[in-house]
This record gives sequence, structure tokens and C-alpha cells, in this order.
Amino acid sequence: MPGRGRALQAVGQGATSYRWSNGTATANVSLAATGTYTVTATYPSGCSISKRVTVRAAAAIPNFSLGADTTACEGEAITLRAPQGEFLTYRWNDGTAGRTLTVRQPGTYSVQVSNACGTQTASRSIQLELCVPNIITPNGDRKNDTFQLLATATGTWSLTVFNRWGKQVYTTSRYANDWGATAAAGAYYFVLQRADTRSTYKGWLEVVR
Repeated sequence: MPGRGRALQAVGQGATSYRWSNGTATANVSLAATGTYTVTATYPSGCSISKRVTVRAAAAIPNFSLGADTTACEGEAITLRAPQGEFLTYRWNDGTAGRTLTVRQPGTYSVQVSNACGTQTASRSIQLELCVPNIITPNGDRKNDTFQLLATATGTWSLTVFNRWGKQVYTTSRYANDWGATAAAGAYYFVLQRADTRSTYKGWLEVVR
């Protein structure tokens, strides 16, 4: 690792002297650079034995960022990525040990990245808001064909839909992103309610064919 030596000790039973290829003349040596090193042990008889060892150095971890604090749509999956590199270990504040962490809940997420040279830490705050489409186009292309609510990935929502004259045309206590494919073109009023918090969202949407 640059600037910090990797401590090694040569052990040769009965050897009276040692010499490393970097010039060190003791059994103990500190090696700071990647490379292959040779150590020669000499015995009282005058015989010597040489061995090679390969050292791979760990680089100092640079400062890094998980990205700017952000507000995302409720239910959206956000993947946080720590830097990639050799000899690195990762520890997120939820106990996860991988290089990436995918989250769907609000909060501040932090990661410690460590190697033999030290540790660097970064964090990112995620806030959530309910994102609701205001237009759907049920034309069979599998894009925006139904009223899609990302928040169904993290909670149970009821949905009631009314046409422009106030007539209820749809209701369910567990919405599964499946309304709108057969709805007539026009404007609709909807009421969403989350089961656990009872929070309510109301609005208008347009069905375009």
C-alpha cells in the first residue's frame, strides 16, 4: 500500500542471516510497493535458500460521494453505489456488506469503505413523495396503458375513480396498477388512500385514446 509497508517476516530454521531483494538484511521487512520480492536465508554451513513472495499493494481510498441528497417517487427503487476497487470491504448503516444498496424507504444511508490503508465514509439522504400520473394512453403498446402507481411497491392503496359527471366507475381496496385499459377516453377524478397511514391523495387524470 503506498506510503505504508506490509510487514513480512522470513523464517528459516537455523538461518544466521537474511537478505531481501530490496536490500533489507534482516528477517523482518516492510514492503510498500506491489511487486515480487526475493529473500535469501544463509545457514552456518554456507548454504543458502532463496524464496519469492508477491506483494499486491492496496491503494488509499479517495474521497467519494453516493450522490446528492434527493427526493424520489414513493415506491421507486434507488440504487446507491460505493466505489469499486481491489481489497475493499463495505459496510452500510443497515448492516449490508455489498458494494451497492437498493432502497425504497426514506432516510439517510451511509457506507464505510475500508482497506488496509484506512476507511472513508459517505452518506446520502433520500426523501420520498407520492408521484401520480395525470394521463394514461391505453393503446396496447404496454407503455402507460394503465394508471400506474409506483407506491404500490411499498404499501397497500385503495383507489376509487369517478367519471366527469361524478359517477363511480371503479373501486378497489388493494389497487394493483390495473385500471384504465378499458376506460373510455375523457377526464376522471380519483381518490387514493394508503391503508396503513390513511393518507389520501385526490386528483384528475386524462385517458387519451
